[in-house]
Amino acid sequence: MSTLKLLHPVTIDEPVVVIPVDDYRTLLAEAGYLPTPQLSQHIAAARTRFRKGRTIPWEQLKRELK
Repeated sequence: MSTLKLLHPVTIDEPVVVIPVDDYRTLLAEAGYLPTPQLSQHIAAARTRFRKGRTIPWEQLKRELK
């Protein structure tokens, strides 16, 4: 475990939540902010579909998102 030595006091003027680093990393992974094996597979498959020209036309996507 690494430690951080603060040279000056830290002042926070808002409510905060303090959680362990491992929990924070888990939250980042679950939210899609960190690469996971499953996310990497989805991205690779999407790139393959794109290279093969299998895409959704913009107008269709726009209609489906409404």
